[in-house]
Amino acid sequence: MRKPFTTTADGESAETITHDEARLDIGSAALDEPAEIGITPLIPEQLPVLGAGMDNVTDAPRAGYRFTPTPFEFETDVTISLPYDAAKLTAAGLTLREGELPGSPTPTRCGWPCRPRTTSFGRPGSRPATPVTHRRPRRAPRRPCRGCAHAGES
Repeated sequence: MRKPFTTTADGESAETITHDEARLDIGSAALDEPAEIGITPLIPEQLPVLGAGMDNVTDAPRAGYRFTPTPFEFETDVTISLPYDAAKLTAAGLTLREGELPGSPTPTRCGWPCRPRTTSFGRPGSRPATPVTHRRPRRAPRRPCRGCAHAGES
């Protein structure tokens, strides 16, 4: 398994950070100051237990990724691309549509089962063939995360 990778995004220009087939595209307005961003490939023993109805379709040899810092919020949407195993996706009875995460909804720090627009660094994931845009909470809010598909629900 590859080691963790960390780099500093300058907060002034658009950047692409890649490590072990994971990719994070950060737009020029996504950071208001420099931030140290990390990507760590995970082995199965490092993953939290997945909730009911969730299947890990991450492509081997890794079992998922941890993005740091956790928690953290970008100022604008970013794109996270992760490798997935199409056979695992099919075996789980899942289909993939552009802009949808396999195994959604994704749990987040806010405690709400956020749908594809929202995710948190530090949670394992799987990737659709096309990138999905995500916004994630910097700190645990008392209400649903900004940008969640469930915003406005009580």
